[in-house]
Amino acid sequence: MKKFKYYILIILFSIITINIYASSSSEYKENINFPNFTKIVKNSSTSVVNISTIKKSLYSINILPEKKIPEIFKKFFGNRNIGYISNNNEVYSIGTGFIISDDGYILTNAHVVNNSDKIIVKLKNKTDNKTDNKTDYIARLIGIDNKTDIALIKIKVQYLPVINLGNSDEIQVGEWVAAIGSPFGFDQTITSGIVSALNRTLPNDIYVPFIQTDVAINPGNSGGPLLNIQGKVIGINSQIITRSGGFMGLSFSIPINIAMKIANQIKIYGKVHRGWLGIKIKPLFDNENFKNNICGILIYKILFNNESIKPGDIIISVNGKKIKSYKILTQIVNNIIPGQKIMLKILRNGKYKNIKIKVCEVTN
Repeated sequence: MKKFKYYILIILFSIITINIYASSSSEYKENINFPNFTKIVKNSSTSVVNISTIKKSLYSINILPEKKIPEIFKKFFGNRNIGYISNNNEVYSIGTGFIISDDGYILTNAHVVNNSDKIIVKLKNKTDNKTDNKTDYIARLIGIDNKTDIALIKIKVQYLPVINLGNSDEIQVGEWVAAIGSPFGFDQTITSGIVSALNRTLPNDIYVPFIQTDVAINPGNSGGPLLNIQGKVIGINSQIITRSGGFMGLSFSIPINIAMKIANQIKIYGKVHRGWLGIKIKPLFDNENFKNNICGILIYKILFNNESIKPGDIIISVNGKKIKSYKILTQIVNNIIPGQKIMLKILRNGKYKNIKIKVCEVTN
C-alpha cells in the first residue's frame, strides 16, 4: 500500500512538473517576437535592381577556360568571363542598386560602376509601359563620389517602383535588418541579421560613419539596400571585412541619410561640395587637457583669416555632437554645405565658449 501511494505521488509530481514546463515554455515562445521578412520582400524587392557592368581592359591576362566558368555566371553573361578579361579584353562584374525616383534614378556604390564602359540595369519585373515591356536597360552614369563610395545612375523609364526611405539617425544597435542583393549573381537574394554597431570608421574611409551588421553580404551585394523591419532603406551595403573573400560576419553599410545628401548634390551639381573649417588639427595626446579627461580635438594652425577661432582652441562639439576624434569632426563638417554656419563649443584657456563659424569649401 505504501509503495502504491509512493508511485501515485511520483506520477502527480511528474504531471505538475510537465505542466509547469509547458506553461513556461509557451510563455517564453510568446515573448520572443521573431521578425517576419515577407513584408520586406513584398514591399521593397521590386525596387531593387541587378547591375552588371562591362569595361574595356588595356591589359592582357590569362583568361578562365570556358569549361571552368561557373554556371551562375553563364546565366548572366553566357560564356563570357566575369571578373576576367575575355577574348576581346572586356571585364564583366555584378552589383546591386535600388530605385529612388519613379523616373529612373538609381543609387548604388561607386566601386560597382566606376570606370565602366557600359552599365546594364536589370529590373525584377517588366515595366507597366506598354511600349517598353522589358527588364534590361542601359544606364547613364550621372555622377560618382569616391570618398563616400556613392554613385547615381539613371535609366530612361517612367513609373518605376520607388523604395521607401528610412531615417538612419534612428537606427539602434540590436535591431533586426535585412539586405536584398545579387551575391555571386543570385539576384533578389534576401539575408538578415542585426545591427552590431554604429559609427564605425574603417581604414582609409574617414568620410563615412558606417553601420556594422552581421547580415550576410558577399560580392554582388554591393550597392544594395539595408532595410529595417518596416521595409525602409536605412543604408547601402558597401564593404565587408574578410579573409576568405566571402562573408565572415562583418558587414558595413553607408547610412542612407548621408547617401541621399550625396546623391542630391550629384543630381543638382554633378559633384559633391564638402564643408571645411580651414584649420589644421591634432589629437590631445600631448596636451595637458588630455590628462584631465577632456575629450576633443586641438586646433594648432589657422589656414584662413578667422577671428572666431585661434590656435590652441580645443573643439569639444559641433552642433551639439561631441567630437571624440578627428574622423568624427571630418565626417560632420564634410556633410555640411559650404556657406552655412555651425555652432562650435570650444575650450580656450580653461573656459568653454560657444561660437558660430562659417563653413568654407574643400578645395584640391
